[in-house]
Amino acid sequence: AAWTWWMAVLMVALARRARAAKEQDDFARAMALGVLTGLAAWHLSGLTEFNFGDSEVMLLLFLVTGLTLGMGPEIRRGARGPGPASGATVPPRPVP
Repeated sequence: AAWTWWMAVLMVALARRARAAKEQDDFARAMALGVLTGLAAWHLSGLTEFNFGDSEVMLLLFLVTGLTLGMGPEIRRGARGPGPASGATVPPRPVP
């Protein structure tokens, strides 16, 4: 039951992340939709083979999922304008 709840929450969070990035950042939206699609495909393939115990697959899935969910602050920051973390460059300091 905990696994099902966790995966449902994860899928909802990814769908919300894709919806939030729709107007602001194509890369963030593509990442969220790609991970959401990959997660759904991973669960569908689990119907015919045991991939839930494959540590390499799970590690890669959770890494990409964490990176996508970590982009949440970047998506919200994009609505207020560019910041240092969103690709804007900081002008160099003059050398004394």
